[in-house]
Amino acid sequence: MKKFESKNRKNKGFTLVEVIAVIAILGILAAIAIPRYMDIQDRSRVKADGATAMEIIRLARLGEIDTKSTDVTTIENYVKKNFPNNALPTPQSGGTFALSKTGNYWTVTWTPTNAGDYNVEQTINESNMNTWTPAESTT
Repeated sequence: MKKFESKNRKNKGFTLVEVIAVIAILGILAAIAIPRYMDIQDRSRVKADGATAMEIIRLARLGEIDTKSTDVTTIENYVKKNFPNNALPTPQSGGTFALSKTGNYWTVTWTPTNAGDYNVEQTINESNMNTWTPAESTT
């Protein structure tokens, strides 16, 4: 009976090779998953910032109607009143939004604060066509 019990004790647990194999597999999975997760976060920030830029442009157009003015400073103040702290919001990806107008086109320029990031200009025209163009590089 004692021989039988000692055989069962030896078979319990994992070998060192099995533990190392599991750790290696987890390391490979982490090496794949972490960059993808970071990419998903970056994309969601960019989408949120794009939606905020669209809201700024929508408010600028509404401001032209409500204030009966085309003065950029008047419209910018109107837009700022619709956000907390009476200021344009800060992009989730960092940086600043700036509102400008050329002819009939409102432009929101989104400028990052960190060197090496990207700059994007979003322009909306009278037919609501959005154009995203890279601006000058910060590096």
